[in-house]
Amino acid sequence: MLSALATMLAFAIALLPYWLEPLRQKSYAIWVVLGIAATVATRIPLYLQPSEKNGYFALKGSMVGSILLFPCLIGAQVSIVVAAAVIAPLLLITTFLLKTTRQEV
Repeated sequence: MLSALATMLAFAIALLPYWLEPLRQKSYAIWVVLGIAATVATRIPLYLQPSEKNGYFALKGSMVGSILLFPCLIGAQVSIVVAAAVIAPLLLITTFLLKTTRQEV
């Protein structure tokens, strides 16, 4: 439960710049929302049925959610297409490494 609260607070903090001073480009908020969606969607199975498999799935979702926050730093300066071009290789590498590495507790 503490982890879920910390995650919600992290995304709330990530949205603070958008709430306090609306940006001209909406790409910042789009990337934060994508990060929230990836994290929440992968955590739901863990909360419904705690298991090692669902734990690793939630870990993957959290990593993807974290990576999706990086474009927020450049989102106000570049278009969403350019930001996507930056983030896509990171997501692919992370997914590949998570699939190929040995997962043990």
